[in-house]
Amino acid sequence: MSQRQMVWLCTFLLIMLIVIIVPAVIDMLDEQDTEDDSEHLLEATPFCGVKPSRSRFSIGESINPTVVAAAVQLVQAAIFIVATFAIFAIFGKIALTPQLIKTWTGTDPQAMQWVGLNLPLDAAMFRVCLILALFSGISFAASTLSDSMYRSLFLSRIADEMRRNIAARHRYRSTLRSCGKLPHRWRDIVA
Repeated sequence: MSQRQMVWLCTFLLIMLIVIIVPAVIDMLDEQDTEDDSEHLLEATPFCGVKPSRSRFSIGESINPTVVAAAVQLVQAAIFIVATFAIFAIFGKIALTPQLIKTWTGTDPQAMQWVGLNLPLDAAMFRVCLILALFSGISFAASTLSDSMYRSLFLSRIADEMRRNIAARHRYRSTLRSCGKLPHRWRDIVA
């Protein structure tokens, strides 16, 4: 496999990761914003006890939670991919001899070069570890977004934080409206 083909394959796998994460995150956030039952999340804030008034989100406000939740999930997947790559690389370095690599690839092992430095990893082993780690990352992302146990384990904190921020926003807008200090540009957004 040439370096160009490797880059295209990695790009395709990363796009697959994004295509899996973003729609699932949008779906997760849509089902979170149906009811304002976030009073318990605002107990230690100045918004505790303030009656909420729901208003439409501006374009930036509607995009922001999606981007934040997707970024959190992408960072988690990236950490998982790096850890998986490191495990495969360590096991490959321990288990694969230069003679075995030559037998499998048909060429002599070549040290992986990165920014002019020789890394202690064979180039073919690097490619295999990278592909396996990216596939594992896609599987991790799909399982965290489809399985309720994984979703609650990995995404419940960010979902609670998003609900808390949205609830605080509704109460903040309500407070501004009740005090008569609503900025003019918000008058057409706030119902």
